[in-house]
Amino acid sequence: MAVSTGSFLGANTPQGFVSLFGELYDPYQNHNVHILKGGPGCGKSTLMKRAADRAQALGFDVERVYCSSDPDSLDAAAVPALRLFFCDGTAPHVVEPRFPGACENLIDLGAFRNQALLHERADVIRKYTLENALWHRRCARFLAAAGALRQSSLQLLAPQVLEDKLNGYALRLAMRLLPNKKSGAPGKAARRFLLALTPKGPLFFADTVRLQATEILLIDDPFSPAAGMLLSRLAARAAAHGRDHVLMLDPLDPHGDPMGLLAPDCGVAVLRKTPETAALPASRTIHADRFLQPDAVRRHRQRLQFQQKTIDALLEESVASLRQAKRTHDLLERCYIDATDFDAMNRSCDRLLDRIFREQLSVSG
Repeated sequence: MAVSTGSFLGANTPQGFVSLFGELYDPYQNHNVHILKGGPGCGKSTLMKRAADRAQALGFDVERVYCSSDPDSLDAAAVPALRLFFCDGTAPHVVEPRFPGACENLIDLGAFRNQALLHERADVIRKYTLENALWHRRCARFLAAAGALRQSSLQLLAPQVLEDKLNGYALRLAMRLLPNKKSGAPGKAARRFLLALTPKGPLFFADTVRLQATEILLIDDPFSPAAGMLLSRLAARAAAHGRDHVLMLDPLDPHGDPMGLLAPDCGVAVLRKTPETAALPASRTIHADRFLQPDAVRRHRQRLQFQQKTIDALLEESVASLRQAKRTHDLLERCYIDATDFDAMNRSCDRLLDRIFREQLSVSG
């Protein structure tokens, strides 16, 4: 049975919006990529949902990439077995074709809008666009403060990590979980956010892990950098052993150590334990205090707990800002929805999807 996995390719972080959309596909491969352009509310997400549904009904696995600012909407849909990709190419994750026609195709859904009506509403459109950006900047400021406190906690305990012990454990664990394929080719790493801050709060794609891993390990490490260090060591061993894997990025530290590792061909996932990942059916919990100097956390517990409570409060304010941003975006979308001829667009999209799937099935079959 075809499966559908979910992920984010963009997330709200202390550095603002971080996009991984450049990693959705390799433009040097023989892919068929469709980049959707057009304003808010013009049907981009709907077209991608229809494409993903059709591919899954035909028996193909699908990756659905959701929007962290509106998790009910899709930002991309990938059908790897068909080398077929659809993505929203508009801000904040602008995607432009590298090899137009040879790899990527542009689809302009703005062609179905009433330009005169949008001109009449220009002032309202500017108002909601600027207001939306303001709420996103406010969110980024709270996340920057939360990220700074997180780094303070990690730096406090970094000197207490027993690196030799951690490195030895990582090597033994990798030999068991990620055996060497002996193919000579290094394993490829894909990067995804499986956890992101959204207007609905933190959202984690637990099913993406459950569907691809029969053995799930959680690292219990609320304060120290040991979990991230262990995951980075495992990722390095996965690459050395020729195992393709997914690095799950931490939305509070997207450029730092990962918060998880998923190796589907080994059926293995290793993740840092958080309130969101704790619900996974873990076969084992790794207690990271084994990699710390004795009593390291206890000596700093009061400060660490205070910083974590402050981080939690800052994250709540970030979510509140995202809710306000979503509210203004919905009002902005309404302007475009009212000005779009959806009957004509749907007829055009039906013909487009019929042609795309007919051609791709012919090539792959």
